[in-house]
Amino acid sequence: MPKQIKKHYHFLDLSYTATEEDILYKQKALIKFYRAKGIKRGVAYTNKINKVVNSTNVVLNFVKKNGVQTNVEPLFDTQKSTIFSQVFAFVVLTILAVCCIIALI
Repeated sequence: MPKQIKKHYHFLDLSYTATEEDILYKQKALIKFYRAKGIKRGVAYTNKINKVVNSTNVVLNFVKKNGVQTNVEPLFDTQKSTIFSQVFAFVVLTILAVCCIIALI
């Protein structure tokens, strides 16, 4: 997924597995939010509303073109043996660094 598309997903606060209905629902909710905020503060939020509409159109076009994205698996390894070996290496390097500092003093 391109970086620009990810930015639009993050702006709309959507997961990458959002369907078209989810995207349109989020658009309506954000527009209502910015209109209510504008009425409360007496300021027009047309720029934010336009950005919401633009981001929604970009995400909808991406979903129509590529389909709904599947859940992304993390790229890091979380097995206990790997974590323990990394912690062990960290402890050994810390001890070595402390010994070097003490030897220099």
